[in-house]
Amino acid sequence: MASIPSLSSKIAVVDVFCGAAGLSYGLKASGIPVLAGIDLDPACRFPFEQNVGATFLERDVSTLPSDEIGALFGQVRTRVLAGCAPCQPFSGYTTKRRAIDPRWELLVEFLRIVSEVRPEIVTLENVPRLVHLPLWGTFLSSLKAAGYSTSWR
Repeated sequence: MASIPSLSSKIAVVDVFCGAAGLSYGLKASGIPVLAGIDLDPACRFPFEQNVGATFLERDVSTLPSDEIGALFGQVRTRVLAGCAPCQPFSGYTTKRRAIDPRWELLVEFLRIVSEVRPEIVTLENVPRLVHLPLWGTFLSSLKAAGYSTSWR
């Protein structure tokens, strides 16, 4: 009798900007395996590892080669790349002040990783205000140009 492949060989997630694991925890709780989380903040290691039990990489996403992220997926057939870029640059406080926050570029870095890794599924979570900024339209257009179907709310 042939063995039935585990869910982790079919679908799995790498969470970029994982923070303290809010999204990863929810994915894991719903039965979707999370292979790794990546975040620059060392304080995120403990909650991520405790709540998800996956590899934590303390790295700056803007300097992280996409092939390292791609390698985290191994032989998974449906690769999900999750990204929750820091929301502060897109919050009402920052945009009302018209402050230039260098973290805006992290959404562009996420797009770079998507275009180089080419996961089957991409998911992004952020503050509602993001969809009213020109950067959001650019992000969606870039995903569509890369062949992805998009939906958001």
